[in-house]
Amino acid sequence: MNQSTAQTDDATDAHSASARRLDQLWTVGTTVGVGCFTIADGSNDYNVGSAACNSLNCPSCFITPSLTQHSTLIIDSCDSHYWGITGTTARSGVWMYTFINTHATYKLTVSTKNGGSAIAGNTFIVPALSSITAYCKTGGAGQLYFPSTTLPQLTVEGAATLSSTLAVSGTSTLSGAVGLSGALTMSGANGITMNGGALTVGSNGNFVQSGTGTFSTGTGAVSLNGDVTVATTKSLELAGSGGSGGITIAGAGNFVMGTGSISSTSPSPAPAVTFASNVVLASGMGLTLAGAGGITMGGSGAFNMGSSSGAFTSGTGIVSLKGATTVASSKTLSTPTLSLATASITCGYTDIITGSVTTPGSNLCTDSGR
Repeated sequence: MNQSTAQTDDATDAHSASARRLDQLWTVGTTVGVGCFTIADGSNDYNVGSAACNSLNCPSCFITPSLTQHSTLIIDSCDSHYWGITGTTARSGVWMYTFINTHATYKLTVSTKNGGSAIAGNTFIVPALSSITAYCKTGGAGQLYFPSTTLPQLTVEGAATLSSTLAVSGTSTLSGAVGLSGALTMSGANGITMNGGALTVGSNGNFVQSGTGTFSTGTGAVSLNGDVTVATTKSLELAGSGGSGGITIAGAGNFVMGTGSISSTSPSPAPAVTFASNVVLASGMGLTLAGAGGITMGGSGAFNMGSSSGAFTSGTGIVSLKGATTVASSKTLSTPTLSLATASITCGYTDIITGSVTTPGSNLCTDSGR
């Protein structure tokens, strides 16, 4: 090696050493020469194609101070960003920006402009205690290329918090508990399928369904622990197999209805209605049995109008009194014809029978024969 060659090599090594830098090791602040510029608490808008950072060219790194609120950072005209602190030469090629949020609570929203006009959709949120990198290129119209938010697959091993909208176009399988603090909206024909799990609505939460969709349960018991209101013009239909559906009111609960009517739409004969406790009809209301319907009282049940001044009127058919029949004192039994299938009538203390009486037996008591 001759002397000139050695000198040339030494000069090359010296130049290489002076040009060598430790990548991404920056000073922080707003003064001359800092490598990562500290933004303001709140709103920030920097046109990096000018001396916008404290009257100097902006670096490619931005960091939050001690925030008191969610903050914003707008990078305007990144494709015109100057080289150096005081240079006037625009960058060329592709270069990287770093955005660092040091706060433990508040988020930093980074967005872009091109010549003062906002670029729609070119936004990225830097959560608390995190950082991102983005890229800009010559001729990119101020666009920043943020990290992709499209993931081919996502596995979350710990707790996950969703603070904004989650749009799911395919099938999602959730094998653990899922807590929703906001609204869950399902569009189109999408739905929720639970295999052995339960859907629990927490304290003071509501289950609201709108539109014309239907609500269907399985074949297990459905427990309604609060008041149930059926909207005006809507009905509650029991469609059991073979007409076997029913309503059971347990305990001391009451069945109270308004001024409408109760009717059966079942084919004839209509199913029986069983009351296990007293049935009270409000003043002015009545009980009408249509068609071949009837009232059947089993066991030792009684038909008692003792506290009423109303009249008891039957139809034109036969009235059969199968037990002993008592007409109260001072009351009469008026009949054109009274046919007795038993032996006798026992009279009271006054005239109780008017009209003709036929009997197959004897011991018929009349006014003259008491």
